[in-house]
Amino acid sequence: MIHSNDYDMMLLMPTLSMEQHRNRPCELYVSALPQRTSKHFLRDGQQGQFEVLAFGYAFGKHQYFVRYPGFPHFVEMSGSASSHGSMESATLRNVVGEQVSPYVSDDGLHEDILMLFKHDDHAMITVNSMEFDFLNRIGRRGSNTKGQLDYGEEAVNEALSRKYIPIPELRNVEYAFKTEDGHLIVANSSAFNYSYEDIVVHVGTPEHGFMTAKISKFARYRDGGTTTFTATVMDHDNEFYSPTPFKRDEKATWNGKPMTKLTEKEIDSVAKLLNINRAPKTAKR
Repeated sequence: MIHSNDYDMMLLMPTLSMEQHRNRPCELYVSALPQRTSKHFLRDGQQGQFEVLAFGYAFGKHQYFVRYPGFPHFVEMSGSASSHGSMESATLRNVVGEQVSPYVSDDGLHEDILMLFKHDDHAMITVNSMEFDFLNRIGRRGSNTKGQLDYGEEAVNEALSRKYIPIPELRNVEYAFKTEDGHLIVANSSAFNYSYEDIVVHVGTPEHGFMTAKISKFARYRDGGTTTFTATVMDHDNEFYSPTPFKRDEKATWNGKPMTKLTEKEIDSVAKLLNINRAPKTAKR
């Protein structure tokens, strides 16, 4: 979790402008009891409040930014949301906080999770299992729901004039195999802004170098993860197939021929060679 004594380190992190999101529908929530928030989350009589900018569904997901009490910038969150009528809940992972103040045990990095619960004009945010804050919605822009009007333009504009710390560009190695002729097939994707279009596939060997394949006909089935795609290298189409993990005895194939899965040590080695900045292993919840 981010604490106020982490702010100096956070101020050294790269930022982007919230202005790029100005034309997107959004809601702005702030602490309902700022004096309580300041007393509970800050020290030495400092004043501050939580602010949450919640953007509507776009690019395959909702998007949330949280400004911590007393900190000048928003922090981009990774997460997902679900709704039931006018009630909505979101599980938000603070990847920036994990880098600034990591909690690591023998089984990996513990995720820094915030929960956001919204209902009409009110919300509650939990910043760990014990600490929480109540919020009020003070601004809304671009609502497409019948009967809902925009309001709080000045507050929304002020929030959108701020900077934010983006989610670090960390990646997961999704597939890593060796073909019968010794070539490596390594597929990686963004750890926190996942999309099929973002998947990068490298084909080659450490001795002779790698080429980036052009991916088409990507398909992932709802059987637990069976994946197929066409990887074009130097105008030659190659067919990739990886079975669902539930089919433990079935092997992945490259052009119909079985492949061998790389070990974790081999994956680490080739990831460094390809400059893939891997996301850390996380502990099981």
